[in-house]
Amino acid sequence: MQTGALRPCVLFLALCFAAEFGHSFQPAPASSSISSSSSKTRWCSNVKRTRLDASENTETGEGETWGGASPFIKARTTNAQPPLGVSRTALRAVENNSGIKSSGVGLFGRFGNINLGAGSNKHHAKGSVGGQKGVDLKTKTKNREAALTAEDEHELSKQIQILCKLKAKKDNLAAKLSRAPTDDEWAAVIGCSKKALLRQIKKSQVAKGKLVAANAGIVRVIAKNYENSGVVLADLIQEGNLGLLEAADRFNPEKGFKFCTYAAWWVRQRIGRSIAVQSRVIRLPVYVHNLLGTMAKTTRTMTAELGRKPTDEEVAARMKVPVSKLRMYAASSKHVLSLELPVSHRKDDKRTLSDSLTWDGADPVDNLEVEALRSELVNVMDELDDKEKLVVRMRFGLDDGICKTRPELAEALNVSRERARLIETKAINKLRHPSTSFRLKVFLSSLMK
Repeated sequence: MQTGALRPCVLFLALCFAAEFGHSFQPAPASSSISSSSSKTRWCSNVKRTRLDASENTETGEGETWGGASPFIKARTTNAQPPLGVSRTALRAVENNSGIKSSGVGLFGRFGNINLGAGSNKHHAKGSVGGQKGVDLKTKTKNREAALTAEDEHELSKQIQILCKLKAKKDNLAAKLSRAPTDDEWAAVIGCSKKALLRQIKKSQVAKGKLVAANAGIVRVIAKNYENSGVVLADLIQEGNLGLLEAADRFNPEKGFKFCTYAAWWVRQRIGRSIAVQSRVIRLPVYVHNLLGTMAKTTRTMTAELGRKPTDEEVAARMKVPVSKLRMYAASSKHVLSLELPVSHRKDDKRTLSDSLTWDGADPVDNLEVEALRSELVNVMDELDDKEKLVVRMRFGLDDGICKTRPELAEALNVSRERARLIETKAINKLRHPSTSFRLKVFLSSLMK
């Protein structure tokens, strides 16, 4: 590229940087040629000088801050481009010398936006710098402080055990009085003042809250392992929290175990019980649910051992359960789906599971009409004698759907064909009488549609 064509671009960028950094770039005379190396030197030195100025202002409190960052950082979160001719190596050198880390290969625009990293001492951005989420050190410190040592768990557990003993004495007193005791009666049984009792209860409750809050994370970790078990994650977490509270009341630090190890068992137990009760429309007993879980685990183990899916007899032999009982429990564990279950999570899609299913049978409305017609025919044919009823049934196939001919009627009745014809004609004339036929006209109009 010719120097004359490059010069206007460099002048424009120099003016942009001068307005942004607060420094003036003196363009070279029109007659002189621009050196790429001199442009690099001016730009790099200006970056260093600007950072030093911003650091001094920040230390003295005179510089403007933005989101917890210095003006130097604010100036570089724009989409400005470095001077043409500045290589990536030069950009990286400026980054290393200035102690600032970039999110891409460079500091500006298409090279990436500046982000405060571990090398940025002085200030830490609490908000968002360069479009990236910063680090909230206050939150991290709070999380570190929430972790309890073994001594802390021991002391908190002692306070919780005191609360459990106080509640046990209150329950015994309530059983004797057949009513809820007052605080004065409760304090009298314990042998202390009411004020001291309430103070101890509050202290124990605070200790229980600290122990539970410090270990609340294990509930979500365990609950996510059962996320696709038929119960929503929020309900699993709630059940796990109840198990965590139960563990806090029962924990004995004298046995040498950490609280999280002990609490994990209670959390799993409570979540498993919730799944057994709530995951199915047709509720199964808890022992049946546990047996089904054991059966699934045994099937997986034997599949890995045998290299194939085991038979019901093999699984029953391993579990020492009768095959008939195993098959009965497996058949009862089928999941039930609602026909109103949506087939898509899109808001504009209103289709349900029933829309995707097809019914090969007759329309229920038509079935009702046929049953009503058959019932009315039986009532109408009561006007005929036994031989006429038999002729009409056989002639029109009302019993088996097969219509008999007149010779077949004569043979079945052991009469002549003419006699069979006369019986048929007489029966039809009776049915055509207005006192009888009007009862069938309703069905005739519906059949003609």
